[in-house]
Amino acid sequence: MAWIAGRCVRGAPGDPLRGLSVAHLGTRFLSTLSVDTHERVYEIEPRIREAGMQTICPRDGRLGAAYVDIAQDSDAHVADIMLSYSWGYRVFDICSSLILYCSQRDLVPEMLRVWICCLCVNQFRVKEALARGDVISFNEFSSLFGNRVRNIGHIVALLSPWRNAVYLTRVWCLYEAWTALLSEDVELELIFPQSEVEDFNTALSGSGLTEMWNALADVRVQDAKASMESDREHILALVRQAPGGYAAMNALVSNKMQDWFLLTARTEMISKLALPEKTLDPVSVAVLCETISGILNSLSRLSDSESLAWLGLDFCKAAGIRHSIAAADLMRRIGACDQKKGNLDAALAKFNDAMQICVDLGHDKSVVAARALRNTGGVRREQKRFDLAMECYTQALHVHEITGTAESRDAALVIVGFAKTQAKAGDTDAAVASFDKALTILTAAGMSQSPESVNILKCTGDLHSEKQNYSAALADYHKALALIADLGAVDTIDGAELFEAVGDVLEALEFTDGVPTMSTWISECRQHAAALMHQNPREALDYHSNALRIWKSMDLIEQLGHIRLAHKVAHSQEGEYV
Repeated sequence: MAWIAGRCVRGAPGDPLRGLSVAHLGTRFLSTLSVDTHERVYEIEPRIREAGMQTICPRDGRLGAAYVDIAQDSDAHVADIMLSYSWGYRVFDICSSLILYCSQRDLVPEMLRVWICCLCVNQFRVKEALARGDVISFNEFSSLFGNRVRNIGHIVALLSPWRNAVYLTRVWCLYEAWTALLSEDVELELIFPQSEVEDFNTALSGSGLTEMWNALADVRVQDAKASMESDREHILALVRQAPGGYAAMNALVSNKMQDWFLLTARTEMISKLALPEKTLDPVSVAVLCETISGILNSLSRLSDSESLAWLGLDFCKAAGIRHSIAAADLMRRIGACDQKKGNLDAALAKFNDAMQICVDLGHDKSVVAARALRNTGGVRREQKRFDLAMECYTQALHVHEITGTAESRDAALVIVGFAKTQAKAGDTDAAVASFDKALTILTAAGMSQSPESVNILKCTGDLHSEKQNYSAALADYHKALALIADLGAVDTIDGAELFEAVGDVLEALEFTDGVPTMSTWISECRQHAAALMHQNPREALDYHSNALRIWKSMDLIEQLGHIRLAHKVAHSQEGEYV
């Protein structure tokens, strides 16, 4: 054994933080234990113990050692990462995921060491304790686990399947992620097996967008299970008592999942665009590129969205389909980025270019043409040309009717544009009815949990606020805050506008007598906002300041309305609202 002066050498057998190299896990470990492709961790646990059965444990000097202390792994050393996973996962999925993790980050498998409980904890001692009926108290385990997390400093959580991850249904798994998220200087990453990466990328060409939003919105730590109910109660109590409670934990996990979805989709798209054009169906690639660019756009990743769309257009040009419906949709997507950044003239020019391609090809009655009309209507609305905006929306709806897509997400977005224009023109009742209709369509399409639904709730809240019906406004804002937290979509344009809107209502309430009757809704909004802001907001200033932070993070602070907000926050910090 590698001991010096009675102490274990760092990283040597016996070190509680010793980890196995990814290279060993992906090769020799699998062959040594004769792991079958479909075997799960709990199924090979007896063979894990068998491997160390005849070895004296370097930790306590007794017979029976942990696998990490007997493994023929010359690269084993102090762990760089701690794997958080479920014993119900397939062993091959775990090993392949770690190999993929190294590949995606240009890491050398021999040099990345992993602490994984089934191999790094002495399972002989676990079995002996269970046989004696010994139970480690939750507080003792929590302290031991917390020290390990902080000492390693990096948790990689393996989730599978991506649509409904088993990991998110096990309270101990979520506790591990929660501990990492709340610990200073501890990084948390989420990874998925290669098979799930491939399935997700395939799904994006079909119903993947809806399934992705649903997967994000379905994260609910409060519903997770544990083998022992007492463990579940302890863990959930800790989460409840933390700032923001369940909502904060759900939002943090959703945000990490969102990061993975976006990274995976964008990486897959860029790799396809780099392939020779003749090896792929160029139209399918261009359509997928627009879908992924649209996801990035909806989450206010405007630079990423625009750059990916331009790459798609370059691909179309190289593939000889620059003058195609698919290319027109990519041009329209670039215009949508310009519009969100406030560059209305540039946006309008691109929408016109996209529409002209549709007309030239005889596809002026296509879904892509309807999208271009919808976007053009949005620019006209912002220019206060309400008559032109309504004309564009009417034409777009007609296209959806004749193409049989009147109940689609695209049609719902046209109706949202219609509603916003009606609201701007002062027809509030018609606007409310249109928003309701759009939300009904989205719900029927399985997209009630999406950024589009957040936007509708925020807009209906605005209408109530303009009528000084602050209770109804806060009710809608409360629902929108809850949903945007579930989607992990806080730092977006919708998020900034939502915080600003709540701040405006609270500011207005400071000069009315309506606060007591709305204390419940104010409390509900504060609860969700606390989860998203990681502070307990009390005043309008807190919401306005957070909105300003988001605008700054997106480099959109120079727009006129945001400059006004900056002045408002600056003056309020000096003691007065302006």
